[in-house]
Amino acid sequence: MQNKMLTEAFTKYYDALVKYARTKMDTNCEDVVQQTFLECCQYEREIKQIRAFLYKVLKRKIAKLQSGRHVQQLRELESPDFVPRTDSRLDVETLIERLPLPEKAAITKVYLEEWTQKRYSEQTGVPTSCVQATVQRGLEMLRQM
Repeated sequence: MQNKMLTEAFTKYYDALVKYARTKMDTNCEDVVQQTFLECCQYEREIKQIRAFLYKVLKRKIAKLQSGRHVQQLRELESPDFVPRTDSRLDVETLIERLPLPEKAAITKVYLEEWTQKRYSEQTGVPTSCVQATVQRGLEMLRQM
């Protein structure tokens, strides 16, 4: 039933969401709106007010792109200045695989799958402050590798 609702919402709200995104950012507006719908498809709980939910997700995605914090932190790991302590240069995902399970899971969900820390907290039952600390600890471990 939720997929049908999202299909109808896509038809009804797509153009308005793209128009809204264009007021907030210059490029990739359609991509961000499509990612918004994809995230809604993966949402496991019932969505009661689809229009409000779509705008909320879209606003968060735009804010995340504009802040660039998640991208910037991963780029630091891939920058020419970052040299792993091993002989061969490894990509970031390989380094993430080396992390202990809590840090690996948090980094993967928050940065690679673009979940919010709050969403990860809700899904795992771990307090948001602990998720934030785990992510920061994981990033620090990556920097040390």
